[in-house]
Amino acid sequence: MEKTLDLYNYKYFQSSKGFQRSKARLAYMLSQIWPYGPKTLLDVGCGLGTFVELCRKNRIDAHGIDFAPILKEKLWGNKEYCQLGDAKTLPFEN
Repeated sequence: MEKTLDLYNYKYFQSSKGFQRSKARLAYMLSQIWPYGPKTLLDVGCGLGTFVELCRKNRIDAHGIDFAPILKEKLWGNKEYCQLGDAKTLPFEN
């Protein structure tokens, strides 16, 4: 796990901002879930949290988790709906 964390550092997330914030990509992702009328959403591996943010703007109670500490330390800011965690031990009751 330590080696994996080394890959997902500040430089990685800074360089992936264009991809993660791509309006076309985000619109496509939203179009894939929208027909199901989601009320809640959990984005595992949410990165910068841009998809979570878009879902929340569209009245979906969305939350994100990611295991890279640098996100919480420097990149999420006040995004309380994003938190550290991994898919093996989700920090939610359901």
